[in-house]
Amino acid sequence: MNINKILTTYMVTLLIFISPKLFAADVNSYTPNLSDINGDQFLQFQESFNVLKDIDDNSLMRSGHGSTIYNSIISSIVLINSYRGEGSGILINNEGWIITNYHVIENNNAYDKNLSVSFCPIEIGKDINNQKTYVAKTIKIDPKRDLALIKLNHIANPLINKPARLQPTNESLSIGMDVHAIGHPNGLYCTYTYGRISQIRTDHDWNYKDGARKFKATVIQTDTAINPGNSGGPLINDDGEIIGIATYGYERLEGLNFAVASSEIVDFINNFPLIEEKEQGNEDNNTNNSWITKKKDSKWITKKNWDNTDCAYNYVSAVDTNNNSIDDSFTYDVNCDSIIDLIKHDQNEDGIYDMILVDKNNNEVFELVVIFDTHKEGQYKNKDYAKYYYDENEDEIDDQLCIDVDFNQEIDYCEELS
Repeated sequence: MNINKILTTYMVTLLIFISPKLFAADVNSYTPNLSDINGDQFLQFQESFNVLKDIDDNSLMRSGHGSTIYNSIISSIVLINSYRGEGSGILINNEGWIITNYHVIENNNAYDKNLSVSFCPIEIGKDINNQKTYVAKTIKIDPKRDLALIKLNHIANPLINKPARLQPTNESLSIGMDVHAIGHPNGLYCTYTYGRISQIRTDHDWNYKDGARKFKATVIQTDTAINPGNSGGPLINDDGEIIGIATYGYERLEGLNFAVASSEIVDFINNFPLIEEKEQGNEDNNTNNSWITKKKDSKWITKKNWDNTDCAYNYVSAVDTNNNSIDDSFTYDVNCDSIIDLIKHDQNEDGIYDMILVDKNNNEVFELVVIFDTHKEGQYKNKDYAKYYYDENEDEIDDQLCIDVDFNQEIDYCEELS
């Protein structure tokens, strides 16, 4: 492998974008998101974003009232996979907070299980199982009112997954008003249903089949279809606001379903304490490995695979590309197959890497080049970010640029390169 020849191909890009170094020491430990070598994440992002751009207020109003509600809120609806099975939830802020039912996530912490979260696709016909999957942890619980708050380990894309609005009180509710629900009944993901409020019941008591625990909260009784899998999903008013979360119904009594009212949810969020973090010993090493993706076609799936590979941190060779007796490029065999598949390059020889090149199929054409830079302004001023350049067809011309804005190894923004 001729490293000088390979680096020459990418050096112009590096020289154009490199800025005076403000990089933190952890640039050297930055692990590129290898789940998207062929740009699939970019394509998914672009498709979603293009659909989102086409959904404006006028087109929504023309499409019909139910469609208006569905389109306005579908990007905040999630599928939660837990120890108990599948449930629903709603993104409520840009910090990655999701409200759901306690019974959806119950016992996950006890069994040391991660919660897996996927957002409903905004494109009709898309499969939620092909969406990017996030890991979440439980941060608040109220078993009495059957409420839980979970938080994504990595923040969702704010351009696509916009938080829903919670109605803070029950004052706007009235008997007979129209309501809408979205959830995942019986594995039929992202299903919309429509109904009306039948009654509002204050301090209502209920329990589930096993009768092991009793619950009590102000609930909204509705004839809106709610089935197993809808739990934790939103009950929505005509303004697109969350007025409750679908919680339970009676199997033999069709049209008799209940949602915990949003007033209870707001009180829970504002007044219940966060779950205390457990003391972390060596477990801290696992927290950086917690995110996952749905892509399953290779051993390059996630950072977790990288970190668990013995070869990942031991370079095979160090090369002095400019013949000044200082090694500036380091080759790696990340997957231990005796073929170089990654190069880290320190252009200005200050001990901090400026560029990472990844070759997935070992043909010395690098499908992904990661270049580091520093924000000059805004909320991330003086903080690092990473630029991902994709050469999908291996013609040595970059096809897409994606950016990890907050340096968490997750793509935040993409654009097509002409």
